[in-house]
Amino acid sequence: MLTLKEVSTAISMAARIKGWKSSSLDEGAIEIKINVRDKHKAIAIVKYSSRNYSITLKKSVGLDERAGKIHRNYNKWIMLLDEKIQTELIGAATE
Repeated sequence: MLTLKEVSTAISMAARIKGWKSSSLDEGAIEIKINVRDKHKAIAIVKYSSRNYSITLKKSVGLDERAGKIHRNYNKWIMLLDEKIQTELIGAATE
């Protein structure tokens, strides 16, 4: 099982690789931000433990967010980020 520090590092590394900026909020939470061509912006919170993590949208600009829906690009960005986080976690677990 990974430590909280290892999980945090894996999430931050994956975010950086996928073009997101990350900053720790407190133990178990990281805020991530992406800015695409100064037109599309998203801020999400990644809550994590040594066993799992979740990504929740906090705020968006230019992504047509309304009535619980958002532009498909945001969902694609999150899917790709999620895949990279999983890759980084697997890499950390096998070291």
